[in-house]
Amino acid sequence: MPRLKERPIPFQKMQRLIRGYNYNGNNLEPILGYSPKTIRKKIEDPRELTLGDLEKLCKGGHIPMDEIREAMVL
Repeated sequence: MPRLKERPIPFQKMQRLIRGYNYNGNNLEPILGYSPKTIRKKIEDPRELTLGDLEKLCKGGHIPMDEIREAMVL
């Protein structure tokens, strides 16, 4: 049986980046200003993150913008 190539999940790099900085719904609440439930949804589907959210992650979360740009590339 031939081996199938795994398809990468869209924006999986962004999820790994945010989780790599040990951020979750609770400790991103003061940075983004959303409820922890909303933040968890946005982390699960990073396409929901707005440009403002990304800027807040960069400034308030101390995630370099270059790393965010690299994570956005599919």
